Parts: sequence; C-alpha cells; structure tokens
Amino acid sequence: MIAASTVLALAIAVSLSASMEEARLAGAREKTRARVEAYASRLSFRLHAALHPALYVEGAASDGALPEAEFRAIADSALSDRRELLALAYSEGSIIRYVAPEGAAFPQPGLDLFRFGTSAAVATRSRFSSQASISAPFEDERGSTVFLALIPVEAKGNEESRGFVGFAAALIDLESVLVDAGLAALEDEGYDYRLVCLDGSGMRLAELAVSRGALARDPVGVKLLTEGGEWRLEAAPRSGWTDLRAHVAYAAVALALGAFAFALALAAARYLESEQRYRLIAEHARDVIWTASFPELRFTYLSPSFEQLTGYAVEEALGRSIVQALPGEAAERLRDALERRVPRAVMGDPAARSGRSEYLQRRKDGSEVWVGLETTFISDRYDRIRAVLGIARDIDERKRAELELARLATTDPLTGAVNRRLLFDEAARELARASRSGTPTGLVMVDLDHFKVMNDARGHQAGDRVLASVADALQSAVRAEDLVGRYGGEEFAVLLPGADLDHAMTLAERLRGLVESLRFEGGDGPYGITASFGAATLAPGGGNFDALVSAADAALYEAKREGRNRVRGAGRT
Repeated sequence: MIAASTVLALAIAVSLSASMEEARLAGAREKTRARVEAYASRLSFRLHAALHPALYVEGAASDGALPEAEFRAIADSALSDRRELLALAYSEGSIIRYVAPEGAAFPQPGLDLFRFGTSAAVATRSRFSSQASISAPFEDERGSTVFLALIPVEAKGNEESRGFVGFAAALIDLESVLVDAGLAALEDEGYDYRLVCLDGSGMRLAELAVSRGALARDPVGVKLLTEGGEWRLEAAPRSGWTDLRAHVAYAAVALALGAFAFALALAAARYLESEQRYRLIAEHARDVIWTASFPELRFTYLSPSFEQLTGYAVEEALGRSIVQALPGEAAERLRDALERRVPRAVMGDPAARSGRSEYLQRRKDGSEVWVGLETTFISDRYDRIRAVLGIARDIDERKRAELELARLATTDPLTGAVNRRLLFDEAARELARASRSGTPTGLVMVDLDHFKVMNDARGHQAGDRVLASVADALQSAVRAEDLVGRYGGEEFAVLLPGADLDHAMTLAERLRGLVESLRFEGGDGPYGITASFGAATLAPGGGNFDALVSAADAALYEAKREGRNRVRGAGRT
C-alpha cells in the first residue's frame, strides 16, 4: 500500500507542476496579448487617420464633379496637418491628377493607374470589389518605404449617372505611421515583435517592421483591420515563454507535495484502523473536510477550518442540512449538482461518483469568497450511497485573478468602455439574433472634434481625462441593452439592438448635447469639447457589422465636412 501511495503522490506532484506551468503560461500570453492589442489599436488609429484626407476627397467626388480648387484646398490642408501623408490624388476613370510636396515619388499627371506597375493590382482589386485597397509596401525614389491606398469613388446621382467614377488615392509614409504609433516602445517593454502585411487570403506579402531580437516561437498575433488592408502584429517576451525560475519553484513545490503525500500515506498505512489519527489529519488541514448523510445531506463532520473559510462556527452547522447551514445560492447549487449525479452513480457510472465545482460562498460577515469543492459519494457494501465526502478549498485569489484577466481582455483600460475586440464579437452575436427575430440594429459612430489639437496643446493627461469623461457621459445616457465601445483613438461606437434610424439619430443628438456640455479645468480656465456623430441602421439579414460601420462612418464624415458638432444619419440630409 505504501508503494502504491508513493506512486500516487508522485503522479499528483507531476500533475500539480504541469497545472501551475499551464496557468503561468496562460497568464503570460494574456498579458502579452493585452500589450499587443494596445499597440495594434494605435497602429489602426494612425492608419485610419492617414486615410481621412482620401476619404474626404472620395466623399466630395461622389457628390458630383470635384472642382480643382476644392481638391487643392483639401490637399493643402491634409498635407500640412498629416506628416505621414506624402501625396493626395483624385482620378477620373483611371487617369490620375494629384497634389504632393515637392520631390514626392507619386504617379505623374495623366498616368493610368491600371498600367502603373505599383498600382495596377491594387486598382483592379479596388475597382471591381468596390472596396478600398492598400498596396504592398515599396520604396520611393528617396528610399523611404511607402504604400498606396486607393478608395473607389461611386457617383450618387440618378440611375444613369451612378456607378464607378474613379479613385481617391493617398501615398502614406510607413515610417511616420510607425513612429506616431510608438511601436518601438514595445521593445522597451521587453518584447520582440514583427509587423507583417497580409493579402486577401491571409498570405504574408511583406515584413513592415521588426525588433532587433529574434521572435520566440508561437508568438501572440493580433490582426489590424484597416481600410483596404490587413496587417498582423506579432510579439513575444524577449526572454521567451519558458521561465526557468518558475520551473525551479514548481519542482520544489512538487517535491514538497510528494514528500508530504508519502508521509501521509505512511501514516495512513500504520494507523488505518485508528479514527483518531484520521481525525487528527483532518483537523489540521487548511482545506475544509466534511461529511454529510445521504439523502438528507446533513453535515455529520466538519473540520475546524470550516470557521476560517465561512465565518460560521462548526457547532452552528453540524447536524443541519447543507441548505440550512450555507446561505445563498451556494447550497442550492451544491445540492442540485449532487442530486443530478445520483441517478448516474446508481446506474454504475464511475465518473458520477466524484465531482468538482466552483461557487461563490457568502461568509457570516457578509463578504464573499470563491470556493473550489470536490465531492465523492460513499457507498456501503451493497453499493448503496450512504454519505458524501467533501473537500472545500479557498480559491478566491486565483478565481478573482482569472476574472480580472477576463475583464482586462475585453475592456479599454483608460475609458472603461468595451474594447474593439469585444465590440466586434458582441455585434456579430447581435446581428445574428436580429436576423432571427426580424429586428433592425442601429449604430452611432462618435469622433471628438479637433482632439489632436487639444491633446497637443494641453498634454496627454488632459486628453486622457477628456476621453474618460466622454466615455462616462456616453454610457450614462444609453439603455441597459446598448453597448458603448472604444473604436480607436478618440473614436467611440454605440451599438443599439432593435433601434431604427430615427431612434439612433435621436439618441445621437442627446449624446452630442451631453458631450458639448462637459467642462474641464485647464491652466487658462475651463474648456470644453464637441463631437461629430454618424448614425446608421441595418435591416435584419441586411449585411455584416463591417457594412453597418461603413454606413455610420460615411454619415460621420458628412457631419465633419459640414462643420462638426452635429449629427448626420446614413441616407439622411
């Protein structure tokens, strides 16, 4: 028996070591993913910002012929404000005309985009998919790495004049985008990384940025969804995923557990017939060891650690049923779990003899603690269940750490709004539900006006306070079923289940007033901020979330063009 117990103890030690390593590795990967997602969000925002001038050109061109003076005014403003933008162009059909700083490498006036080597594949893909496209990076005449973004222009006139008109195009300097996003700081945080550009099928086209160190195997990767392209940011700790110090600690714990288990087995073998010895072990264990009669489920034994775990004295619970002794839902859940296993155990299913569960235990002083419970049915010689043996363990620290990791993975740490990842996941589920129930889905896109100017003038701390206050204002004014998410940078999105366009625009106007009424203290006195809003709705089965975002974004850009601090709806003037 001692030999068998020793083998069992070693197996438990190995299993515990593996479980500890698995938990540590999961925590390390979750922490890495959180940092990668933060930098991916910055990159997405910088790319989105760099494409804004081309989107303005696309909007103006879609409404009719784009006057040369208007085009040059838009270009001059964009090129003076955005250093990552090298040139801005508009084409009729496929013949390009452009405005660019002197010396910028860009297609010459009159050159056909479909014949220009760098732009032919991008133009063809963008023209026939009616979607924006980004080229693979290439070097310009100065040796800088750039990429070309094309946005197809569709006329909005009558049936005869609708259709493809040409392109709005932007030439963007990759180095400026990476500098603005602060990607190099990821290396200072102890991570190696690489940024790659993917084609439509997910194949790697080019490596855009890479740290000095070699990336560890199996890095954490996050896709960046930008207008017309897909990039992937991958990172891993510079020291790799293996932590030698952790393995030493695991070995020590496993060895100690093995020694303890061996000693326990030896004591159990020597005093197998002595109930007093078994009780001595139980009464000095940190875990709560208990037995209960069956089917009454009345406590027949409780180890002294019961009081430390629950706050109740052993005398208060001994002899009482589990439901009477344990307050709240915990007792009901425990009883239900046991009763569901009884039929299977009686039918001879060995897996039903034991079970594990986790529940939130309310203590006597009103506080709550997470408890891990293992229960085993005890049968007589006729295989009839006569009692239940349970071992309860305080897992509060681990459980709350798991819940906090889950919260960090889905929440924007600055504003408290859901992050872009959870927003997309929830939107996909809501659109599927709306398709089944036959209800529309609304979306309001929110973009703070002149935020970059304010942020540069007053500092990033002031900018952070503004973003957090705006997020609080948005969340205070929506319904319980609505979802406020940080879409990126100073842009927010509000998902509105079951809302038509009138409801979405009414809510957007109320939110606009709330944002406009906010006041902040600065060194030169109080100041405020405004925001522009774009509202859109999607009929049941009318498309995916990307289509809804595109419609709301178009309305948002219209609000920006018309002077900001206003609400515009998709399809409304």
